[in-house]
Amino acid sequence: MNAQHSLDIMTEMVSAAQANHRRDSFFYLLWGWIVAFAGIAEFTMRSWNPSIPAELVWLVAIPAGSIGSIIGGIRQERNQPYVRTSLDRSVTHLLMGFVGLLTLAIAVGITVNWNAAYAVFIAAYSCLTVSMGGILRFRPLVVGGICAFPLSIVALLITFPVTSLVLSAAIVISYVIPGHVLRRRELR
Repeated sequence: MNAQHSLDIMTEMVSAAQANHRRDSFFYLLWGWIVAFAGIAEFTMRSWNPSIPAELVWLVAIPAGSIGSIIGGIRQERNQPYVRTSLDRSVTHLLMGFVGLLTLAIAVGITVNWNAAYAVFIAAYSCLTVSMGGILRFRPLVVGGICAFPLSIVALLITFPVTSLVLSAAIVISYVIPGHVLRRRELR
């Protein structure tokens, strides 16, 4: 095997992994809209009637997104199975780290305050989309993550529950808009 043949194989593997993940617009849109609407619902509930346990919104939104992801993943696999590459394994590890950060954010919310937790949520979403955009060589994810990151600082400077609206804005910037761009590319 010569150098050109090795390069061709690597290029083909990267292209296959990119094709696998370019079908992921469903997940960006699903989670983006669920988190955005949940943030808006939480803000609305807390603003109208502070005695309502608005955090229940998240106890509905997260399982709904998880069920939607499982169903969407099964359908996607059934329609277009793909070969698992080393890049796919890297993405899996990146997502495991992301879930770890979300767990930390929940712990911060419970022990410190929810403004700080939402700042960690926004920073985690931003870092994930920048990383995924770099892996996929998909600039809208990178730009969305970079543009959303300053909102993590804003979240520290404002009062809760307005932070819920900042979270919603960050998700629209980092997930929903790039998700629609990715979807449009998938449909071509």
